[in-house]
Amino acid sequence: MDNGITQELFDQVHSAVDIICKRALSEPKLVLTEGDLQSWIFSELVKDATLSHKGLHIHCHFNYLKNETKLGNIPDIVIIPSNAYDIDSNGNLYNQKGYTVWGDSIALELKLIRSHRKDGIASAVRKDLDKLKSIRERHYTKSRVHSFFAASVILCRRRLPDEYILGLRSAAEEREIPIWIYNMPNG
Repeated sequence: MDNGITQELFDQVHSAVDIICKRALSEPKLVLTEGDLQSWIFSELVKDATLSHKGLHIHCHFNYLKNETKLGNIPDIVIIPSNAYDIDSNGNLYNQKGYTVWGDSIALELKLIRSHRKDGIASAVRKDLDKLKSIRERHYTKSRVHSFFAASVILCRRRLPDEYILGLRSAAEEREIPIWIYNMPNG
């Protein structure tokens, strides 16, 4: 059943991210914080009328189960069909959040890199990649009935060396999670 979460939609999401991140590289005052990056990407996604026509919702900091009884894996942006989650009016499904998730989804983890603290950057990116991998393994690999598309988005306010970018790409490949890196140009 096509509920709107497809490779084609994931490609559209990538295009929306591409628009915002390239604009942010050319307009340095556009994105000052990760919250700004999240807001700009969210607004670009909301412009896409196909999302609402297909019954898709966009959420920030949407919880997925971290273990059998506790929520805790929280991507920055999630696109999910309205029929793929329920809201409990009592708020007692898994915790005080009061909702549970099943079904297809797209998840994005965002990083805004402002400095050259390479160990900290690599650790933060690996943590994001591990979170997305954990969501995929916990929610999506057992039945293969539902699709999960995920990506790590990295916007570099200061240019990272190419060899460092290769290391981040390698970490993403090991986890089988796409990584979309927007690095400041030379000069």
